[in-house]
Amino acid sequence: MINHPEQYLSQADDYPNWAPGERVPYQAYGNQVEAFIDGTTYFSAIDAEITSLLGDPGANPYFYITAWSLGLAAVNKKIEVCVGDRTATALAELVPGLTPQWECKLDVSGIVLPQSNELLLLRLVALAEKGVDVRVLAWTSPFAPKYKEVADKTDGIVQDNLHTIISVDTLRGMVGKNLADRVMLNTVAHPLASAHLKLVVCGNDSRMCAYTGGLDPQQNRLKAPDGQPEGGWHDVAVRVQGPSAGGMYDFFAELWNEQRTRLVESFYLGGREIPSHSATAPVLQKREAVAVKNVPLHTVQVLRTVPQMCFSLGGPEQFISNPIDRFVMSKAVGFQRLPLTFAPNGIFEYKVALRKAISRAQDYVFIADQCFWSFEVMDWLNDRVKQAPNLKVILLYGPDPKDPPTGIMRKAIDDHLYPGLTVDQLSIWRWKSTAVHCKVVIVDDMWCTVGSANCARRSLYSDIELSVGIADPAFVRPFRAALWAHYCGLPPQSPALLDLRAALGIWKKKWGAAPGGVQLRTTIVGLEDPTAQFNQLVQDLLDVDSRMTF
Repeated sequence: MINHPEQYLSQADDYPNWAPGERVPYQAYGNQVEAFIDGTTYFSAIDAEITSLLGDPGANPYFYITAWSLGLAAVNKKIEVCVGDRTATALAELVPGLTPQWECKLDVSGIVLPQSNELLLLRLVALAEKGVDVRVLAWTSPFAPKYKEVADKTDGIVQDNLHTIISVDTLRGMVGKNLADRVMLNTVAHPLASAHLKLVVCGNDSRMCAYTGGLDPQQNRLKAPDGQPEGGWHDVAVRVQGPSAGGMYDFFAELWNEQRTRLVESFYLGGREIPSHSATAPVLQKREAVAVKNVPLHTVQVLRTVPQMCFSLGGPEQFISNPIDRFVMSKAVGFQRLPLTFAPNGIFEYKVALRKAISRAQDYVFIADQCFWSFEVMDWLNDRVKQAPNLKVILLYGPDPKDPPTGIMRKAIDDHLYPGLTVDQLSIWRWKSTAVHCKVVIVDDMWCTVGSANCARRSLYSDIELSVGIADPAFVRPFRAALWAHYCGLPPQSPALLDLRAALGIWKKKWGAAPGGVQLRTTIVGLEDPTAQFNQLVQDLLDVDSRMTF
């Protein structure tokens, strides 16, 4: 059977009955795609976009950015946190189990862009002063940065949220009143999940570029593994130009317009009230994508995840036993969220696209990720290997330092990937002291996905995510070769691993004859056996499924 890229793309007749939230994603030919490996390369490209807009903005210029964690401001002090205004604080004092006022120590810096050597904060201010339409949409939990009892259970997420809120407040103060309403905190996500997408869309009437990947604007994301014996961050992002960039722009616009219609929520830090957004935030109008010409063109899927919102009247019994605390969590704290108006049943396009591509795999499936938590993805791989016995599965893992051992990945691999397969069909690796923070899947040198969605249940169903699928061997093959060269310590432009049959030999000698002297870095080792035991409550909290009722 001869592979064709179209075989890996979702079609309306893939399933006789589509579940709620599942749909064929937007997918179009006519796009130019470029990949960026690790933070310095990616943020240099973003920096260059800013320089271009500052030099010649063109007609109707714009620069839009989302973040799961926004690191614009430097903070090195204790932050006083209150649950709300004086009335809310007084009421909180009457509720057992709630701390109305507390402190959190932050020691964080603002991200400095590598090309200009300037703070992103100052670059955004310069764009606004130049007349560029700058908009920032940064996620924060609506309640974790308020309640100590919630913060204590979030494993450091609250520090990211506080840094984001302070960064938003700082930027608002620097761009002036007229532009401050274009800097918003995004609180529309599922309460146990997040708006995890990392998206930049920028350009003007004659150019549109859209970026997505795993990289948030935080200074530590620039710490790539090269030259870092104590470890670093490995990540990947892509730039899309063409019709699919328009689809990515539309997603930003949908989220922006959704947030601006919600009730304003306020956070109280250091005696300051910081609203989620302004009631006068302007609507974001639709833009037409700009065609690209005279370059190699690719088919690109726009792959979104948007959660369902399923809540009981009493609150989340799975995690809170005390009925009073559960009521406060459910009603007063803002746990219950409304469905997004443009996706009342959720959107699970990433799940649909990934499942289809794996179901067509014939030669290999490669996944690099910080977690392998999804039982479903492991089941899809197991099923496909049994259907295509010569298929090879390669997993490269490196946990985020903030992620605690949970036992979820061990159960996913042991109980869902391994059964009925042999060691000759699987190759699983860990990059020591490195956060493999990229979210990359490559299938057969024909299809790949890059973006924010992890190999996790929450990325299939709960976090707001954006990845892109690229179906074109003219892009995927050199991208795979460059990425695997990086894992061997070779420059990305090295041609050594272009031949797939030889390149597979770096992962397992039985699979091919690797080019002479080429082998994986010594820091990429066999997967170690995690010691944490699986716990269903932990999975439901950390790897949440928005289709469940909470």
